[in-house]
Amino acid sequence: NRSAASRSLIDYRTLGYNPAVRLRRYCIAALLYDWALYSVMTVIQLRATDLGATPAGLGGLQAFYAAVYIVMSVVMGRAADRVSRPLMARAGCLLLVACCVAIPRATSTTGFFAIMPVLALAGTCFWPSLQGALGSEAPRARLDRDLGLFNIFWSAGKAAGFLTGAAMKGALGTQSALIAAGAGGVAIAIFYPRSDAARETPRTA
Repeated sequence: NRSAASRSLIDYRTLGYNPAVRLRRYCIAALLYDWALYSVMTVIQLRATDLGATPAGLGGLQAFYAAVYIVMSVVMGRAADRVSRPLMARAGCLLLVACCVAIPRATSTTGFFAIMPVLALAGTCFWPSLQGALGSEAPRARLDRDLGLFNIFWSAGKAAGFLTGAAMKGALGTQSALIAAGAGGVAIAIFYPRSDAARETPRTA
């Protein structure tokens, strides 16, 4: 297994790719995306409460997001397998940024219901692309370890998003909290790998 993993690493490096570097980028992208997403989701809940949303309305927002995400993930997952994964992931980041711009303009719970499908589309562009790239590029001998590390990063991002979203909303206000989350989306779009290594090179391990 060790020699197979080494052969894969050499093959990628020969063609200009370093799986260890790309794994770090994918992990950081997962952490930042979930941090930004759950900061946004927390801000939406708090802002909707400020605007008089009922408990049923708050629960409905989350349920609506999840329902749209489930439906769209099937379509976007297939699309990620057919088109450029880096392009799809960046599209998801930019859609997340667009939601950060739109949220302060919502003046009722209805406005947030209109934003939720776009937020779900952002996630279904981003996650299948990232997970597909990680699964394709990771050497088989290290796949379990790499996936475990990846799961730690996105989980940490989710936890941090809940905490910092609420803290920034309380201390700095809705607009500042969303600017910070949007900046996270822009950062991912900038440093995310530009090429799809697994589709350009044979996987040997």
